[in-house]
Amino acid sequence: MRRHPEWNIVGALAALIALAAPSAAYAGEYSLTRLGTAATTGYAINARGEVTGDWLTANDMDRAFLVTPGGDVTDLGTLGGATSTGYTIDARGQVTGESVTAGGVTHGFLYTDGKILDLNALIDRRTSAHVMLISGRGINDDGWIVARGTDSRSGEMHTYILSRP
Repeated sequence: MRRHPEWNIVGALAALIALAAPSAAYAGEYSLTRLGTAATTGYAINARGEVTGDWLTANDMDRAFLVTPGGDVTDLGTLGGATSTGYTIDARGQVTGESVTAGGVTHGFLYTDGKILDLNALIDRRTSAHVMLISGRGINDDGWIVARGTDSRSGEMHTYILSRP
């Protein structure tokens, strides 16, 4: 059996990484902080320690939240319906997620400057009239958003990127 020299190098590197990983992964201890008093699910945290996700209200409805490292909790609201979920957060504290509208349809949202905005209202409808964005799934520090949506021409679900010029 003939071995490729590259495989030996790759194997040696993998062994070194495996040996080094435990000491790096367990260096120091973490402090533990519980978020909220009701049932909460956190989905994302930024470098400033702000967290987004959803919490269960007294009416058993999921609502998107933003929590600061100091423990201040902001209910992000909805797009007119009863529920919302925050999935991602960028360095500026902008959150993307999904919310039910007053008409009972799920739309993607962007929470910025204290307001929850429908992602569908932020795209150029002249060129994207066939797209319905149902969920904001990612946001980078430049404000670009990854969203899921449907194409009304084919009925297919796709991933879209909302970018700023």
